[in-house]
Amino acid sequence: SIVFCYDLISYHRIKDFSLFSKIIIKLNYLGLVRAKHIITISEYSKKDIVETLNYPKENISIINPCVDLSTYYPSRDKTILTKYGISQDAKVLLYVGSEDPRQNVDKIISALKPLVKIYPDMVLLKVGNPQWTGGREKLLAQINSLGLDKHVIFTDYVPEIDLPKLYNAADIFIYPCAYAGWGLPPMEALACKTPVIVSNTTSLPE
Repeated sequence: SIVFCYDLISYHRIKDFSLFSKIIIKLNYLGLVRAKHIITISEYSKKDIVETLNYPKENISIINPCVDLSTYYPSRDKTILTKYGISQDAKVLLYVGSEDPRQNVDKIISALKPLVKIYPDMVLLKVGNPQWTGGREKLLAQINSLGLDKHVIFTDYVPEIDLPKLYNAADIFIYPCAYAGWGLPPMEALACKTPVIVSNTTSLPE
């Protein structure tokens, strides 16, 4: 059998799941260990599979995810911001992803506090559904305590046609993820020539 494995995030965080989910995760990884060959998406994921599951590295192939350059390309224009209630004159810090704790959205919000003193018109635009129980509530409490209510906007899901426009409208894209099997959002932002800040960990340096 040949198994495609993006990353081992669920394996490393198995304690965060219900008993039923833990059983499913263990069965999945049992199948992974028994596979004749594994395809994964980054050098980091390959290294993680080898070290965590004691799987032979010569039986792992890497296929990096890619971005459709006919969709994601430089087209600097802030018009799309109006649709999301943001002034076209605002400085926009963009994050695309979930509110899973490993994404460190709380650290972006903490960093925003001193920034708005320098750039009063700065806005953090957070695109994507929470995908983490209680994540949004914690972030909203943090935003309220820091007095950043007017500086953070949650869009939840956006139409895919809007996403490249938002990358192009952003002044900076930020992705301080603690663990990423690959990380498509930074790659999409780079394709749009948007300056990118990412954490220097797991697959992101690739």
